[in-house]
Amino acid sequence: MNKDIQHIIEANNDNRLAFFIGSGISKSSETENHKMPLWKDLISELEKDLEGVEETNYLKLAQLYYLEYGEYLYYAKLKKIFDINLEPSNIHKLIFEIKPDYVITTNWDKLLDNTVIDNAFIYDIVVSDTDLVKSTIQKKLIKIHGDFKHHNIVFKEDDYLNYQTNFPLIENYIKSILSTHTIVFLGYSYSDYNLKQIMKWIQSFSNVKPPAYLVGFSNQSSEIKYLENHGIKSLILETDSSLGNNKYNQAVEDFLLRIKNKNVLVSENLTYESVVDYFYKKLVAFDPMNVLMPEQIKKIFKKVFYRYDSEFIILDLLQLDKSNSYYNKFVELLTKLDKNENSFKELEYRLNHIFSILSKAGIGGIMLNDKEYYKFQFPLYNALDLSNILSFKLDTNENANEAFIFYLLENNEKAYKLYENNIKSSLKSKNYIDLFLSMFNRNQLLSFLKYDFSIDYSKYETVEEYDIEEKYQDVPNNIKQTISPIISTFKDFNFIYSFAFTISSLLKEKEEQKKSIESGSIIFSNNSFEAELRHKNLIYFILGNGLAIDRYREFQTIIEYFINISLVRQVQEENIVLNQLEIFSCIKFLKEKSLKRIFESYSNKESSKRLVLDTENQKYLLQVLANTVKHIRNNDTNNFSIFENSWKKTMYLLSISKLEKEIMENILEGFTFILNTSNNSISTYQTINTFLGLQYSLYKEQFDSSKLISLIELVLNKIIYQNYNGRELYAIKSNYINNIYAYLEMDTNFNYDNLKLVQKLLFEFNSWELAQKVEISQYFLISLYHISNEKIKEEIKTFINNIEYKNIESLFEQIDFQLFLLITEFQSVDIEDLSEKIKEEISQYEDGKSMSSGLYSLQSRLQYLVEKRQILEFESLLNELTTIIENFEQKRGKMLF
Repeated sequence: MNKDIQHIIEANNDNRLAFFIGSGISKSSETENHKMPLWKDLISELEKDLEGVEETNYLKLAQLYYLEYGEYLYYAKLKKIFDINLEPSNIHKLIFEIKPDYVITTNWDKLLDNTVIDNAFIYDIVVSDTDLVKSTIQKKLIKIHGDFKHHNIVFKEDDYLNYQTNFPLIENYIKSILSTHTIVFLGYSYSDYNLKQIMKWIQSFSNVKPPAYLVGFSNQSSEIKYLENHGIKSLILETDSSLGNNKYNQAVEDFLLRIKNKNVLVSENLTYESVVDYFYKKLVAFDPMNVLMPEQIKKIFKKVFYRYDSEFIILDLLQLDKSNSYYNKFVELLTKLDKNENSFKELEYRLNHIFSILSKAGIGGIMLNDKEYYKFQFPLYNALDLSNILSFKLDTNENANEAFIFYLLENNEKAYKLYENNIKSSLKSKNYIDLFLSMFNRNQLLSFLKYDFSIDYSKYETVEEYDIEEKYQDVPNNIKQTISPIISTFKDFNFIYSFAFTISSLLKEKEEQKKSIESGSIIFSNNSFEAELRHKNLIYFILGNGLAIDRYREFQTIIEYFINISLVRQVQEENIVLNQLEIFSCIKFLKEKSLKRIFESYSNKESSKRLVLDTENQKYLLQVLANTVKHIRNNDTNNFSIFENSWKKTMYLLSISKLEKEIMENILEGFTFILNTSNNSISTYQTINTFLGLQYSLYKEQFDSSKLISLIELVLNKIIYQNYNGRELYAIKSNYINNIYAYLEMDTNFNYDNLKLVQKLLFEFNSWELAQKVEISQYFLISLYHISNEKIKEEIKTFINNIEYKNIESLFEQIDFQLFLLITEFQSVDIEDLSEKIKEEISQYEDGKSMSSGLYSLQSRLQYLVEKRQILEFESLLNELTTIIENFEQKRGKMLF
């Protein structure tokens, strides 16, 4: 019986235990003067009022009574028979102290109800379908045969025949419990009609179900075999005849105590070998996983507690369950190991295996007492090498999980095909963990492919996702129980939702602590490192196992929570720092907009706090830059945007940090590499510009003029040899690298003097259309003009003056260019004629019905000429234009309101 009780305890630990309570348990509350009626007594009472009826079946007898006397007298009769004032017994209390998931009873009395109420046990009491719908507590007392208070008892024949109609929700709920929970019947006999009804429900399931036990006293082999034939194992309790009439109650109490006090189950001579074997068997199923989550360890051991050291998680077995004999014995063993009292060579292999598996969850030790812990001699996560991913190298030849690398490269079709192959091979080898992981990832990829308009997505429209829950049910039951804690993590998104809630709560806690600190309070926290360690664990779990969830908003939100927690907890620090995984997460998982929003205050020159990157992290970011640029230069359109975005986010983090000279030189060299490609976007130029701007704004950084001019010449050569795309040309014409010129203008000793190159450039421009000449002159050429020597200036001025602006078709563009010439003083302009043109242009907007963004540019130019150059002929036009713009903005504001 010990093994059976051990299974019952384990089922209870896993929240999969249900007690079915029969009338025999109610009899434990009897006293000398108050006895529960036996069924034969009940039948005798009913027969007295039914003259001439000879019926031994109490269901039919009850039905006949109901038909003869009606509902009112029927209930009145039964209430009178059962109107006995009894108090719950110790057995009733023990049942709930064990804390099973469910206590289910066919009894009508209130003994179980009163036990719950009197002792404040957290159980919902369910007596009807309505109660079940309203129930919000996981643990429940379910009275499947109703009670007198609710006027819904199940007793007569029709009640049993119509049970499915009268209690449809409860019936289905109980059936689901019977299929998922270990069942213990207490207070039922072999011949109990209620038990037979429940046995019919049990038989309707397949053989894949948890065990069911009937606790009794009859040792009749025929009865035992009968029950076994119906899927119920008998647990025969021994009684002490010296206890007289109390022997049965005491036997049941002892049985329940063995379950409640887990240490009673195990022999006092529990060996170190058996306890190591217990832990080993629990954990060995996790062997195929590269990385585990602490939550998975919790699922198999329950009632364990985690502490967070600066470097790793510490498992505390006794914090929440000091009575568990296995935990106590294991801690005793570790204490001896820690003190070198015994080497336990015979247990070394399994102990190391246990430590190795725990280390996969970031667990580095186990508490020995309130202050000391046993530290594993194993590297965390078994020194899993993620450098191929963390450095953004993403070489498919360097990683065993080729399919996942293609997923990270967003080569969805290639990844999809590889996962399809993985599914077939895993099924063949019966590697169920890899099978379900591949199914999950294949499902995610399929959802992307169905809406990927860059491919022939129609071929995926009719392809169905794998129903992972359904496939899981097809797995052999013994394997299903073993892999359940592993598969449950990724067979749906519930673990992500739960994780997100936990981390958001942690963020709120840290934000409250920050407010308290800012108001002058002193805060002591015992979980300072929790977020950092859980962040690392999540990243390792996702990347180490190759779980395709990082594209989902929920996951990205969790990462954002972690980064915010890291910043908030540094409220008292002079500056902020990030570890490498936090930096990687910022680049890989956050949107660029989110990243800039989070670090906005650290990019403000008025802020006293800065992001500080140590030498190691600066070199890490340099390696990321090199790898992303390498991918960008490969010109692979499938993943260009991935690496461009990663490059931009890496550059932003470098932009707001004080950098070492060597790192800075490498970054400038990297600009040369990236600008040399022909697939740059507008944001490439904006990113370079932002870097230069922030480095000067925050740190007054100075750059070698020769290196900056090499970047400009690179751009000049791109134009001359037409090595650009449309987006890039727009960035060049709009001068989105104006900060390079700003740096060079500050260098009073510098004058650009490569006349031949500029002449080649202007020769190329001469072949451009009029509109393009106008555009390139107003931003790009004028910036080049300001940093050049007199010879080049004259060449540029001549080119601009030769532009036949009067042939520009657009009146606005003609005006704009004339104002440009006036501002630069390249040409004299007929002020009166230009004023008439401006008046004509802005008159079309006087009614406020339309607006052009060009009016803002026009306003800016006029304002400069009036205020700086004192050309007062434009003052009235400036005022008129300003009124037009203000009236339009006011009108738009009212419309929006």
